[in-house]
Amino acid sequence: MRIHLVLLALAIPGLSVTSAGMAQPAAAQMTPSAPATLIAQTTDVSTAAQTLVSVLASGDYVAARNLYDRANTSVTPETIRQNWSDVIAQYGDYQQQTGTRTVPLENPEGGTMAIVTVQFANGNSNLYIVFNAQAEAVSFDVVQE
Repeated sequence: MRIHLVLLALAIPGLSVTSAGMAQPAAAQMTPSAPATLIAQTTDVSTAAQTLVSVLASGDYVAARNLYDRANTSVTPETIRQNWSDVIAQYGDYQQQTGTRTVPLENPEGGTMAIVTVQFANGNSNLYIVFNAQAEAVSFDVVQE
């Protein structure tokens, strides 16, 4: 089951929704010969995604808010707290992160989707975290494996 955690104030061009209701890049491609700037951005996004999950797990929702796009005023520490509490209620206590991968979003604004695999008490789930071109979090969804 998927929990949609943060509704976007602005639509993100280049994302599509599958028949299962999961957001994913409409035309995401990873190329083995990616430019150095793309590789650097992907590394930064991987780190940012791992940091966001760690901060959520620690309960520091103000710090988590600081990792989000500042222009999106609908995201507050309280909405983040409530969303993470919903995840914990559904999947059980956070245990650890077990992996991270990224997919560049091909749209005029750029951005990257990070997929962080997290072990919860009730099993593994993937956190799909969308980042803008400045490596600020925009939204995330949770999908149980």
